[in-house]
Amino acid sequence: EASTFIATTGQGLARAAQHADGRWQVTHPLAEQGVRCLAVDRLNPGRVYAGTPTGGLRSDDAGVTWQPCGLSGRTITALAASP
Repeated sequence: EASTFIATTGQGLARAAQHADGRWQVTHPLAEQGVRCLAVDRLNPGRVYAGTPTGGLRSDDAGVTWQPCGLSGRTITALAASP
């Protein structure tokens, strides 16, 4: 993938990825998760964090797959990734 954009939608995420042949593919991961915020690890651009009403999530593959990363049971409304 040449470029990837990830944005909150109010319900989940919209992930747009441009492939080497120039085609764009849009997916909607974390549907119905209520994603409130996103942060990218500037030292590892493939790592993205998301805050939801029920905790934090992490992706290590630019938003393709997600797993819990802590703060379970807490509403996360802001994130920052520190080196």
